[in-house]
Amino acid sequence: MIKLAIILSMFSSLGFSKTYIIRMKKSVGLQTSSLRSYLGGVKIKRLDLSFGNFYLVSIKTKSQINQLKKLTKSKHFISVDRNTKIQINPITHKDSYIKRSKRSNRRGIDDTLFKDQWALKNTGDNAASRKVPVGVKGMDLNALKAWKNNKGDRKIKIAIVDTGLNATHKDLAPNTFINEAEAKGADGVDDDGNGFIDDVYGYDFYNNDGDPKDDHAHGSHCAGIIGAAHNDLGIRGLMSNVQMIGLKAFSGSGSGSLAGILKSIDYALKSKVDIISNSWGSSSNPSSAFQAAVDAAEKQGVLFIKAAGNSNGNNDVVGNDSNLKNPNVIIVGAHNGKGEKSYFSSYGKKNVHVFAPGSAILSTVLGTGYEKFSGTSMATPYVAALAGLIKSSEPNLTAPEIRDRIINTSVSSGNLGKYSVSKGRVDAHRALNNITK
Repeated sequence: MIKLAIILSMFSSLGFSKTYIIRMKKSVGLQTSSLRSYLGGVKIKRLDLSFGNFYLVSIKTKSQINQLKKLTKSKHFISVDRNTKIQINPITHKDSYIKRSKRSNRRGIDDTLFKDQWALKNTGDNAASRKVPVGVKGMDLNALKAWKNNKGDRKIKIAIVDTGLNATHKDLAPNTFINEAEAKGADGVDDDGNGFIDDVYGYDFYNNDGDPKDDHAHGSHCAGIIGAAHNDLGIRGLMSNVQMIGLKAFSGSGSGSLAGILKSIDYALKSKVDIISNSWGSSSNPSSAFQAAVDAAEKQGVLFIKAAGNSNGNNDVVGNDSNLKNPNVIIVGAHNGKGEKSYFSSYGKKNVHVFAPGSAILSTVLGTGYEKFSGTSMATPYVAALAGLIKSSEPNLTAPEIRDRIINTSVSSGNLGKYSVSKGRVDAHRALNNITK
């Protein structure tokens, strides 16, 4: 009764011409045509997802919405959700690093822009951001110490659900996943038989084609944070060895929907990834369809890393789609160069697990360039990469064990004690060595 009341309330609060995602019991075997007939000729499409029997339904009239309400009372029905529209809006900075990113003439030194990556090595004077004119030395991921233990492994696959991935960027190409069957196969043919044509680097679920080329920059920025090559060029990712799969669920303007996200997550699970990085969000609690996707990731043993949001809100008391309880999930807030909560970052002593660098983060973008973005979007891939480093070192650890490791090895810092489960920020060296004191 409670579930139905919530559904009916949702219908009454929304107008017509809306798109919904309905889930039916698989045992029913309902066909798209029969559902279309039942709902009065609506536009309907079956979503080919492995974790449920989902349909995308466009409602335009009062009679159609009344029929959908009746369907929710059926024994064949499981859930209904709005196909929520989600917008990615990173906080950008004016600095451009394109001209200073040429390859160094000397071998064996840090990549040419590494000195600007305070998240990896905070010298204090390289960590300025909005509202933080000077950072504090050492308030970083402790990456240099961590790399003495491990720099990653090409066996680790991380899916990035975002605006796509700039696979031709010289700093991203070495660690971008390549589907060899499709790369060596014929154009326009599903060479590997996975149901997707020409998916060499991943897939574009916004334009429904095999090329997840980034036309925004946000996804490529997140990719650089995870796995920009250690190649004496530009920046460094927290992992120097990894396979990053680009899954484009958002357009060049940063707009996307729940349906595209669900399809992206499903592709990632079918691709047997270890980690899914999600730098996006909405101000509503997790929908039943999204929860089903996260449950499927948990069942498969996949870590699900999710941004806490940039509303400076307390996720313990306000709605947020990152409010997930699964043991394979890590929700990430952002801290600045002083080791304090970034002014924009959402938080929650119950619903946000850790904090990671997220203010004025330098990373790869479109073309050959590098730019600084801010957001929990930037903190999230750092935690995804940290999980990848741990998985590289200890491949037998489960997703919940890695989650607990990252939380328990976090260090207290600034004002973070009151903002998260861990009461602090992540430290890669401590996490790799399981240092909890």
